[in-house]
Amino acid sequence: MYDESQAMLVVSDLDGTLLDSHKRLTVRSAGILNEFIAGGGAFTVATARFPPGCADRIAGLDLRLPAVVMNGAATYSFAGRRFERVHPIPEAAVARVERAVAARGAGAFVYALDGRTLVVGCSRDDDLEWTQYNSAASRAQYGEPRRVGPDGWTRAGAVVYIAVVGDDAQLAEVLGDIDGISGVRPIPYRNVYTGRDCLELAAEGTGKAEAVRELASDLGADALVVFGDNLNDVDMMRLADLSFAPANAAPEALAVADEVIPSNDEDGVAVTVRDRLLRPAGQRVVR
Repeated sequence: MYDESQAMLVVSDLDGTLLDSHKRLTVRSAGILNEFIAGGGAFTVATARFPPGCADRIAGLDLRLPAVVMNGAATYSFAGRRFERVHPIPEAAVARVERAVAARGAGAFVYALDGRTLVVGCSRDDDLEWTQYNSAASRAQYGEPRRVGPDGWTRAGAVVYIAVVGDDAQLAEVLGDIDGISGVRPIPYRNVYTGRDCLELAAEGTGKAEAVRELASDLGADALVVFGDNLNDVDMMRLADLSFAPANAAPEALAVADEVIPSNDEDGVAVTVRDRLLRPAGQRVVR
């Protein structure tokens, strides 16, 4: 139960929630949220995106807390440009995923930590066509994806995330094949811009909900407020003391939300923060 006297952590998904339909953080939203942060409010984002895909989108936001990235596989400090916490997938689980992906004729982008350096790899040259993962921002920060081949992905480092690429039928087949593999968690969701299915994999026991719970504990937050719109937001919305879904959200998110708010094209997150959560001077906030 949410209590306005509690110290709260506020977390928002990006695509389809905080960002508008053009993948932008509006000036209005940034202004409201920066006012909340400047007043001591604890605000961050939780996204399926990788750090390079977030940085330009939220450049106008004075984000001081670590962000949950890669669907909870890691937290990342945009201020410090470094990963704060990562959860590698066990090597045995990676090997079984490799076999499932190859058997269905799918491809994959592989994200591995070699020491403190993130290595981005792809299993086939054809995978480079998937600009959702092979973006200009990713190449600018991490370089051209390394060709890691159909197996032996852990040679690139400790694998922390895998994005399977292929048509919707191939993704469904891979999802069925990897069901029950110990050590890995499949994260299926729908791309809000293309309408296509996505299948991404992280270590078992990770996810947006788990990462947000860890962050709230680190900060000593008494209450968690969450905004989300998609399948991969549902668990953290259920975890929250108070959850909101924009009017454009997927049915699954609308079903679990405590309240439905204006859409992402109406600055729904920021307006709700302003009207419901922005407190006068002397507010109790997370430090």
